[in-house]
Amino acid sequence: MNNTLLKEKVIQNDAHIKRATSEIMALKKRIDKMKSNSYRTVDIKICRKCHKEYNENANFNWSCRTHQSDFGGVMWWCCGRKNKEDPGCKFSRHESGNDPDHNNNEHHGEQINFDDLL
Repeated sequence: MNNTLLKEKVIQNDAHIKRATSEIMALKKRIDKMKSNSYRTVDIKICRKCHKEYNENANFNWSCRTHQSDFGGVMWWCCGRKNKEDPGCKFSRHESGNDPDHNNNEHHGEQINFDDLL
């Protein structure tokens, strides 16, 4: 090969290297931007009803499953399922303990004596 042909090849290779380097830098910027966006949108909460972790962006009307009654030792009284570990029969959205629409005056697990209310 003569010198002019070699010089042309070196110039072509330099152009390819510059193009590849700029593409790599652009991809790194996109990756950094995607990383920073994903950290801002992830907001993991704990549901006060089913006690599972959830993300508000993926919280739908069927996300939380609870039973409407207590386990009676043999079955769930609300749906008749026989295994204590069976998923709940009531579907709803997850609720965190600090939701603004959460009523703090609700009685969770407390027994109410109706004689005291009269």
